Amino acid sequence: MLNIETTDVKWLLRYHIEDVLRLIGGALMVVYFKASNDTIIHKKFNSKPEIAASLQRESGIAGYIIIIRGCAYLALKVQVYEAPMHHDAMTGRISKAQFEKLFKFNKGFSVEYCGTTISHLVAWRDIIKLAEDVLFFGPPY
Repeated sequence: MLNIETTDVKWLLRYHIEDVLRLIGGALMVVYFKASNDTIIHKKFNSKPEIAASLQRESGIAGYIIIIRGCAYLALKVQVYEAPMHHDAMTGRISKAQFEKLFKFNKGFSVEYCGTTISHLVAWRDIIKLAEDVLFFGPPY
């Protein structure tokens, strides 16, 4: 498993939905939440990114504001702890119709913010719907 020592996007690869589908439990990522979008941080994710950022800053893990394309993002390190679609996606056992059903019913994968006990579900449709507000990065393959 690759370790993520940086939150600097120039050393990381942006993950799209296909990349996230390939992740297994234990995989590490950096998630960037657009700092100017309070609706995403406070309502969609119940202030969890803000609370986790404070804890990660205290520990020196992450939680800092990073500028990407002129916009401020809150950088948080996360670990995937439940990735139920990984095996099906990698073996081709899921059909497009099955994935669309999961997409429609707000299914996804679960992450835990590193250095905290805070976790939440990231819905598959949010990866696409919030593509400019929530960015997923990880180590290059």
